[in-house]
Amino acid sequence: MIKAGTVSFWLGNIKSKEDLDALFQDTYTEDDNYIPFEFSRIFDNFKHSEPMVRERMYVGEPISSLSKVFDGFSYADIIIPQLINLPHKKKLSEYNALVLIYDFKYSKEVKVVDRPDCYFEFMGTAIYEATAFQLRTMYLDPIIFEGLQKKDILKLNNLRIILSETYDWLCIVNNIYALNNNNEIVWSVFCDESNIENTNWEPFIAIAQNGEHEILATDAEGEQYVINISNGEIIKKHCITPTPYATYDVLKELPIIKSVHLRDYNIILCGATSEHSPTNNIYAINRSKKLVWIVSCEREPGNINGVPFVDINITVRREILATDAEGIQYTIAAHNGNIAKKHT
Repeated sequence: MIKAGTVSFWLGNIKSKEDLDALFQDTYTEDDNYIPFEFSRIFDNFKHSEPMVRERMYVGEPISSLSKVFDGFSYADIIIPQLINLPHKKKLSEYNALVLIYDFKYSKEVKVVDRPDCYFEFMGTAIYEATAFQLRTMYLDPIIFEGLQKKDILKLNNLRIILSETYDWLCIVNNIYALNNNNEIVWSVFCDESNIENTNWEPFIAIAQNGEHEILATDAEGEQYVINISNGEIIKKHCITPTPYATYDVLKELPIIKSVHLRDYNIILCGATSEHSPTNNIYAINRSKKLVWIVSCEREPGNINGVPFVDINITVRREILATDAEGIQYTIAAHNGNIAKKHT
């Protein structure tokens, strides 16, 4: 689809420059009706009719460095850091052609075309020119970033993925950053209208590795998002299945024994009641006073004692440690209330 400021990227292998050019030849019928160029047809008939923003290169020899071959493309200094670490299915030396289409975000299901005369693989997208909205929400300002407290750091694919504190007068959903080996900010997570949005507009409070090329980010309402580490784009949102009794009305009926603060949550230990499961008496409340989760004891290694929790504490590692009425302790995941470990 048309997407201002975005470039879509393909790697491929083809016999000659002439063959590559032929894939991008626009043609018309005798009645002057437009026939889409062949490259668009082989990739699930995506629509793109502006030849001025299509760039391609036949290298003529196996590619040894993407950074070098990108030098001839528009906005190379901006897109190189975003594209050179994208995963590819073959060895880099097996490719000899590149395709970039600007102001376009490819979103079709076909990702690879393998024919006797050519092979092309869709690699991903990059932001080459921020729109006014993105400029407001990305705020890649090193001075601002340096002043933010760092809450968590992951090291993936030559990047440091950093969860920072939020900044009151800036977009609060942009508190995950990626820094390269030169300590330069490559991207921050952005949530614009054309992507899967962080519709809660709550800050992210936890990050975790999700395979080799993604991270899983959790916001202050317990919603989780899969983020592409090459460009910071949210590519999937996980909808949370409601926890039993997860209503604020239930919580108001229960006596509060203890409350502790962790990240953007108040973790509350309540008195158990006969009409509710006695092992589900720890609740997480966000800053909007919404109930995010109740401790779930239905999965291994569950609270198999079936007795209520009687104490909660925050460890030096910023984890929730809960103790039940028989003295057994459990580590509880802060982002969803699941029991992560039972201490015997």
